[in-house]
Amino acid sequence: MSDVETPQPANGDALSTGTAAPPPTAMQRADPRHGTRVKVSVHRLDGGLEDGESDARILSTEGFPIFTPPDSDRARWIPARDIKYVVLGSLDDPNLASDPGDKSPERKAILRFRDGEWIAAYMESGQSADSAGLSIKIRLTERQRVIPAVAASA
Repeated sequence: MSDVETPQPANGDALSTGTAAPPPTAMQRADPRHGTRVKVSVHRLDGGLEDGESDARILSTEGFPIFTPPDSDRARWIPARDIKYVVLGSLDDPNLASDPGDKSPERKAILRFRDGEWIAAYMESGQSADSAGLSIKIRLTERQRVIPAVAASA
């Protein structure tokens, strides 16, 4: 354990540093103690698939944190440049939302990736184009359900 010295003014008041503390980084935000982990499947551009859990719901410019055994107390970061999309949840979940269908007013999209894969999805409206990922709901046509996901925007 190391000693930490904190400077204090002679009158006992709190010392002002003049600047606010910097916001937490993505690494600091991914905290397993939050208890909000969900099953995730990270689909990589190289064709790989990584299953695990995560407490993140967005794709940051740094990537995406995933907890996998045997070290499920520490997140491993998958770089954003390697990610095609991340499925949030499990295909076996009986509580998946039903697919509203082709006549739905929701914004529909076909997402095509560099490797030729494509997925049908609903896109959430009002998303900025400069974010690292887009929030989508992938259409599972054979089950008539949708599952939440985040697609890489680059």
